[in-house]
Amino acid sequence: YDVRSLFAGVPLTRAVDVCVDGLYGSHIAPPSLPEHVLRELVRLCVVDGAFVFDGGVCERHGGVAVGSGLGPVLAGIWMACLGEEFLTGSGLYPDFCRRCV
Repeated sequence: YDVRSLFAGVPLTRAVDVCVDGLYGSHIAPPSLPEHVLRELVRLCVVDGAFVFDGGVCERHGGVAVGSGLGPVLAGIWMACLGEEFLTGSGLYPDFCRRCV
């Protein structure tokens, strides 16, 4: 996985699913919103992004928008998901692991 282009490389639909599934499938109390409502709200915030550039409205396709408040959060969750998939699928466990987003 190319970490150099992390924000642009985050698969948003899957990352949103990982976030929402983690919130509603964990041992902590889930949010008061119904799961499908929160999933749609997060999707609207990160997947269907529009911005103003040079006087016109543009749409962003793919990846988290740089400067978005959700960008570092989704990138961090996505990296944790990838790390977990690697560790559970490979049987290899590093002596030391560090991650910075």
